[in-house]
Amino acid sequence: TFSSTKLIKQNLNLFSGNQKEYIDKIRKKYTLDAVMEYFDKMMAQKILLVGETIIDEYVPCNALGKAGKDPIMTLQKLKGEKYPGGALAIANHLAEFSKSINIVSYLGEARQYEDYISNNLKQGITVDAISKSNSPTIQKRRYLDIDKKNKIIGVYDINDSDINEEEENDLLDLLAGKIEQADVVIIADYGHGLLTKKVINYIIKHAKYLCVNTQLNSTNIGFHTISKYHKVDYVCMHEGELRHDFRSRYRSTEDLTKDLYNRVKAKLVTVTQGKRGAICYDANEGFEHCPAFASKIVDKVGAGDTLYALTALAFSANMPHDVALLLGSLAATETVAAIGNSKSLDKKTMFKMLETVFK
Repeated sequence: TFSSTKLIKQNLNLFSGNQKEYIDKIRKKYTLDAVMEYFDKMMAQKILLVGETIIDEYVPCNALGKAGKDPIMTLQKLKGEKYPGGALAIANHLAEFSKSINIVSYLGEARQYEDYISNNLKQGITVDAISKSNSPTIQKRRYLDIDKKNKIIGVYDINDSDINEEEENDLLDLLAGKIEQADVVIIADYGHGLLTKKVINYIIKHAKYLCVNTQLNSTNIGFHTISKYHKVDYVCMHEGELRHDFRSRYRSTEDLTKDLYNRVKAKLVTVTQGKRGAICYDANEGFEHCPAFASKIVDKVGAGDTLYALTALAFSANMPHDVALLLGSLAATETVAAIGNSKSLDKKTMFKMLETVFK
């Protein structure tokens, strides 16, 4: 007679006050069936994903103590795990929500991890990659404390200089054969030399629907900016990256978001705010604020990529802003509950979460 999901939700306080308020607003405006129809539109979208290929490795260690003769901590290295990162992780998140995903990227000169990549991508994903001279395939290794999973140090195998002119032309040739067929182009720009000014301008000119995320990290800070893009359909970035781009510590996030919207001539902007959730903005509908839903946080790496991936696809299918933000926030809860990109999105889990929301 009664819905078990509804009883659990009402009596076990699965959602906080802000979360309940947002969910109640969604439930008053839409039915679950109406929301599910957007997933059919998403599935029909052909995605061209342009971004750096990254191999993430997590190496657990036992802390042995201070070295006998030097003021350093000594660690015992244990067996690590590798996961597809960067554009590969985004593709895996989207694989169950789109029938066609093509990645355009670069690998190292020796094309390291090419077999690993083909064996660790979900069905429906294809990769076309140029070779970057004098470079490895990017690997980011992080050493962890085995007990608390705290990151101790990161060691990166990387050459993040721009691709040369010959490689740039090879990349443009790859894009020329694919961009006209794509319904949506998703750029994951990690600032490691793939997306030159010439490549960016070509994509802007030819993409039917363009989504952009530029990530600030230890190798590109001070040199990598969203401002090199213009005339973008959808931009997603973290509040910290937004403040860095505008060199502003204290201005309101809303004011900065409006300035970003105008600076890059965007049609829609989303700014993620960690535990405070996310906001999106366009001039017609104004601001939409969505709370965060994560309760268990193991590792924050990849959370922004997850939200960006799903909201980009959702917005390209004209999903309403409030529903798309909810979807992206729910997806991020799955990512932060696991180490790095070890867990990609599962459609059945996402659908079950939406059912819980609407009951």
